[in-house]
Amino acid sequence: MGAPWRHSAFWLLQLVVLALFLVRLATVVAFHLQAGSVATEYTVAPLFLVPVVYAALSFGFVGALITSGTVAVMSLPQIVLAATGGERASAAVQVAQVAILAATAALVGQWVTSERRARLIAESAREDHERTEHLYRELFTSNLSPILIVDLEGRVVDMNPAAHRLFDAGRTELPDGALPRIVDIVGPEAARVVLTELVSPASDAGGARESSGDPVVVPTDAGPLVLRPTATRLRRAGIDQGLQVVFSDVTAETLRRQRTEAYAAYVLEGLEDERRHIAQELHDGPVQALIHLCRQIDAAGYDGPGTAPVGRARPAGETGRPGTMAELREIAESTVAELRGIARGLRPPVLDDLGLAASIRQLVSDASDRSGVIGTFTVRGGERRLPPGVELTLFRITQEAVSNIEHHAHATTFDVELDLSGTELRLAIRDDGVGFSPGDAGRRTGDASMGLAGMSERARLIGGTFEVESRPTHGCIIRVRKTLEHTDHDHS
Repeated sequence: MGAPWRHSAFWLLQLVVLALFLVRLATVVAFHLQAGSVATEYTVAPLFLVPVVYAALSFGFVGALITSGTVAVMSLPQIVLAATGGERASAAVQVAQVAILAATAALVGQWVTSERRARLIAESAREDHERTEHLYRELFTSNLSPILIVDLEGRVVDMNPAAHRLFDAGRTELPDGALPRIVDIVGPEAARVVLTELVSPASDAGGARESSGDPVVVPTDAGPLVLRPTATRLRRAGIDQGLQVVFSDVTAETLRRQRTEAYAAYVLEGLEDERRHIAQELHDGPVQALIHLCRQIDAAGYDGPGTAPVGRARPAGETGRPGTMAELREIAESTVAELRGIARGLRPPVLDDLGLAASIRQLVSDASDRSGVIGTFTVRGGERRLPPGVELTLFRITQEAVSNIEHHAHATTFDVELDLSGTELRLAIRDDGVGFSPGDAGRRTGDASMGLAGMSERARLIGGTFEVESRPTHGCIIRVRKTLEHTDHDHS
């Protein structure tokens, strides 16, 4: 509104008030009216009420007070004359009228000022809202990611141009005024993720919550795309109004991850094939040659004229090199056992022949014999065959865990438990060793921590989960879980 004296209309109004006062004064003088006459006493309020109210309406509280003050100043001489001339009643009536004008000016001016201030606040808020709305619409329409506004009934009330281009919302004929359902636009899988967010409780009752769902495959005219929906609750006065759903295209990212996983699986498969090949070569080559050597030693029986047959006590007084053939045979048998152990470590034949449970049982037994750590193996739910890839992965995880126990845990006992009783396969390896902090293990680059990373990656490649629970001086527990599909049961 500003200061009223900055407006020429305000000064024109003051001149009008002055002119009215002069007209009143001229009338009194011209007609020789006495101080107690009606024209003198009762014309202040009626004559100046309209200018005072107009000043209040036009210039607010300050303008009304100034105008009423002007009237009071101009009326003061007559009031003083009436009071000094013995017409105190006339003076009191004029003072009352001036007071009424001042009170009217104050009330009307305050009301006008409050209304104008409220209107200015409302206009400012409306302008801010319009500016924010304009900015939001600019961002909404220019965003390259598809955005849908979904109400509480699962209907799409708005979508940006990117969503129109991607989902081709016009392909479904709808009655005039009808809103498309989100399931008709993005498909049932993505709609389920979004509508689940609608019915789930908000994390905080005071504001909006943003959450990202798992990537979903959405059919489009350009072919299926992998999109990750991010839902933001739209709230007004603490009440949910719907969702804003932004679909981020993660097709390229998903393809890269799938290629990486496929390559990792290919590398592991090639590694296993190489291990199988080396194990077979050891068995068919050096092991068979050493076995043949043992038989040749047995057939020779003597090493020169002074050597007794292998396994027979030497008679008293007999000369020669005692035990030479026996020592050779012992060395050969030890080498055969070592090569067989290497071959079993590379690719245990019992895994292909008898399955996962038998191979883990042999692994635990061999580790106990080799290291002196007491190991036990338990199977729940009965032994059965699983897909070869699953059996091999679980065996390698167990093999790596048992190796860590032998070389790093300093344990006295360990236990391996395989649970096949339900629809979820569970493998647990526990030890009573020195333990460690899983967070610290993730920052180290030693064999043990690298082994944990390899076990986790193997579990992920078969669709399983990998967990490590450990703390210093309290041992370690490794858990692997995998949901058994129908095809998994078919191998039993």
